[in-house]
Amino acid sequence: MKNFFEKIAANGPLYTAGQIIGLALIIWNFFIYVQKSHEKILIFKCAGDLMSVVQFAFCGAYTGAALNVVMAFREIIFLNKTKHKWASGKIWLYVFIVLIFLSPFVTSKEPILSALWLLNVLPAFGSSLAVIGLYNEKTLITKMLSGIGIACWLVYVILLKNYIQIVGNVITLSSICIGITSELIRRKKGDEKETNEIICNRDIDTTVQNGEIDNEKRNEKRDSI
Repeated sequence: MKNFFEKIAANGPLYTAGQIIGLALIIWNFFIYVQKSHEKILIFKCAGDLMSVVQFAFCGAYTGAALNVVMAFREIIFLNKTKHKWASGKIWLYVFIVLIFLSPFVTSKEPILSALWLLNVLPAFGSSLAVIGLYNEKTLITKMLSGIGIACWLVYVILLKNYIQIVGNVITLSSICIGITSELIRRKKGDEKETNEIICNRDIDTTVQNGEIDNEKRNEKRDSI
């Protein structure tokens, strides 16, 4: 454990500060995808991405920092999608995907198509999937696509040896798994409830119909007498 902290401190005060910010992110990221509403997921994700901008910049991962700037702006737009006409256009989805894929060209100093350059493309691909997921208002799709995107980021931070982000992404993936499981359970309970209501209503209708038939028979007997 002592060697671990010595390695962090050896990278300088900014890197150390970035790791400390990352500790707060670890806790924060757990709560993003366990939210039940699409709006709350966006709010928590935006706050987490803004913290990630600082964390990645302090650790010298400028592609990661740039991507998180775009992602925070993305969540602000998507939050206003149903509130303002200027944010409702589908064009925003394509704008963010293009911006995300342009970021490795702008921020990476590595030769294009080199191994290290392709490494910077990996989180861009993951973020593009997350854009599609967050644009979709179905929370299950949001969580599933975000999970694939986080897996791409996990590979990126592992190769960069960004230890706090590694832990943070593992916890985020755990949060997504919990969120997906919880939603599937809620849906199953909802389907069972709906089925029971249909059966109950059918039984009531049958009872009413039988009652009407019995009344008709009694009336027929009375009329024959």
